[in-house]
Amino acid sequence: MGDTQIRLRVLLRERHWQKYETFSREYEKAARDVDSSLSGSCPSRAQLHRWMSGQLKGLPYPDACRVLERMFEGETAEQLFEPHATPHGEQPDTEALSDEFTGGIARSIETRLTDPEAARVSWVERRPGPGRPVAGRASADLKEVPFPEMLARKVTGLGHVLRWPPDEIAEIASLAGHVVDLSLTVDLHIATDGFCSVTYRYQSLNLTDHPVHRAPRDLWFQHSRGKLELSALREGPTKNSIQRLHTADNIAKFACQLSPAIEPGESTSFGYTCSGAEFRKDFYWRQAFARYTREFTLRVRHEGLRECAGITATEELPDGTETLAQESVAWDYDGDDVIMTFTRDHLQPNQYATLRWEPV
Repeated sequence: MGDTQIRLRVLLRERHWQKYETFSREYEKAARDVDSSLSGSCPSRAQLHRWMSGQLKGLPYPDACRVLERMFEGETAEQLFEPHATPHGEQPDTEALSDEFTGGIARSIETRLTDPEAARVSWVERRPGPGRPVAGRASADLKEVPFPEMLARKVTGLGHVLRWPPDEIAEIASLAGHVVDLSLTVDLHIATDGFCSVTYRYQSLNLTDHPVHRAPRDLWFQHSRGKLELSALREGPTKNSIQRLHTADNIAKFACQLSPAIEPGESTSFGYTCSGAEFRKDFYWRQAFARYTREFTLRVRHEGLRECAGITATEELPDGTETLAQESVAWDYDGDDVIMTFTRDHLQPNQYATLRWEPV
């Protein structure tokens, strides 16, 4: 299909519905109009990306087609998933398109570096303009280009490697001035007697104009069996050592010291394990987010629980609004153990994600 866009994607941009939260809100409105039983049937963020990127074979399920036709009255489902050709049937100039996209990213980065706090409004505030990022012309030495353009090239290159859609690259670039956690995975293992260990794994991207040598972190538990024990993971090329800043029996404030440092525009993975905490009667995990976090995954194994009376997942927004997030929870049994997975995407500083589970 080359660089031709899907018509659905074009129409979403025209209506400014391309942000997933906006799309899902409009989809829900149309679903209720079509049939009240379709409420809550909005496709996932990943499914919407497949729809817009032309990866879908054929058409969505009939109910989804009915809802889309209500959202875009006058358009059939077949038309929505047809290629939207460029004017006069001309193919885009891929080199010019690459320069336009990277230039837009560079301008966004330059603005954010001047005022990093401006990015706190939303993940999606500014777009670099229409077009799809394509492989740009290689530079013999990135030191010869202005810093915002260098950072833009690195972000765009990383987006290609990780197969991000263009909108996602623009979103990440709009967070220039910050260190962004591309992924955060928390593995919580609770033994039958309540003794637990937790392992954190980060993939962090440095969008600032200086190297990042250390990453401050903290942990807090209701109960512990003596002082919390911390150890750095020895995974990947980046070395991590734990610098303790403040410790009490159930609190640990520390910093991960990274070697080599994360250079501007580069990403790396690091992690650590904490043991010595204890779960007694309140079974929940509340994760706070101090940085922009693209993907969050919480995996819990509770040994010997046998059966759960209920599992509740919530997300608290920066303004204090709390919403249910049950659609992001999956759970199963493994013998007498209960295994739970809770995922959330595109989180902002001062958000919280909480998973609670009740034993029978």
